[in-house]
Amino acid sequence: MSNRLNLVSAVALAGLFGFAPVASAQTEACGPAKITKKLEKPMNAALKAREAKDWAGMLTHIGEAAAVPVEKTEYDKFWINELTGIAHTNLKQYPQGLPALDAAMNSPAWWTWTSPPGASCSCSWPTR
Repeated sequence: MSNRLNLVSAVALAGLFGFAPVASAQTEACGPAKITKKLEKPMNAALKAREAKDWAGMLTHIGEAAAVPVEKTEYDKFWINELTGIAHTNLKQYPQGLPALDAAMNSPAWWTWTSPPGASCSCSWPTR
């Protein structure tokens, strides 16, 4: 495993342990765990590109979602950063992927994605 992947893993673990104690406060801060209606079309296109492993296409659709002139919730920003980081990482563009993944992990909406079964907040992907 390369040093960069080790760094990404270390950042991920640090974020995991740093978020656990304040998870309930953060879920309240992020609002509803649902993608804003105006972002659903480009976000769904990004998810389809992800399924097809079309990482460049995924970045295009995420860029479209980011450019939509609507106030984005913390949950929207989380998914834009999370998917951006995933796409860049799969393209081996680690310098671009790491800041996006770091922003996703430091989002108050991060807990909504990682909630254990039975927790009060759970993930809600964009509708397909």
